[in-house]
Amino acid sequence: MISALLKGLALGLMLSISVGPVIFSIIKQSLNHGHKGGFAFIAGVSASDILIVVISNLFTQMFDNLLAYKVPIGISGSGLLIALGLYITFFKKIKVNAEGLQIIEMETHHYIKIFLSGFFMNLLNPGVIGFWLLTSTSLLVQTQNYRLIV
Repeated sequence: MISALLKGLALGLMLSISVGPVIFSIIKQSLNHGHKGGFAFIAGVSASDILIVVISNLFTQMFDNLLAYKVPIGISGSGLLIALGLYITFFKKIKVNAEGLQIIEMETHHYIKIFLSGFFMNLLNPGVIGFWLLTSTSLLVQTQNYRLIV
């Protein structure tokens, strides 16, 4: 079982240090909304990863059929990320005070929105979906306990 634990740690480390849109979004959320906003975004990303891992382990055979739709899923996820980037770049206004410093007004529903944005950004990322599908497929021959530990 040590090998399963080491494999799981290696997979988690590999996914956590990969550079992608999530890393830059974490930085953006932390700068715009403080460390609590960054943590809310990270919590959404983590919840999304946990959901993907559980679903991919439970329904690996179903996902084999889903690979036929890899391109449409990738285009949909990419389109959503592009639309989000265009909205933030051109339409979202940042409030500043008289000195030019950003005004941060955070309420509970703002953290929920940040959590959900992290959740859906990671959930619709084709790279993450592919990563976990390939990982769960490669572990399909292992026992249930081994997969649970990984």
